[in-house]
Amino acid sequence: MARGLRPWRSPPTGAPCTSPARPALLDRALAPGGYLGLTCFAAGQIGCELPDDQLYRDGQLHGGLAYTPQALRRIFAGYEQIELRPMNPQPDDGAAFGVPFLLTALFQRPVQ
Repeated sequence: MARGLRPWRSPPTGAPCTSPARPALLDRALAPGGYLGLTCFAAGQIGCELPDDQLYRDGQLHGGLAYTPQALRRIFAGYEQIELRPMNPQPDDGAAFGVPFLLTALFQRPVQ
């Protein structure tokens, strides 16, 4: 992995990523001016779209959470959105991975 980059993983709480604790956790893990890249299921394509309270009651994520671009902007509102789009589809035998049912995003933590 490139110098200064490290993967960020959510703690194994089972809590949805819309939890208010997520931005504070990211702020402790991501340096000011640092970048956060992510991929997630795209709402309306694949993945679970149940509300948070239902996920807590069920105690599971039903295979993975799906997000809209608006939801990701809200979750990472304290970060600058650099890019947010569906992945570019790639051929199965291609050198890169890309499927249109995933969103990909790049956010930057403010320097201050």
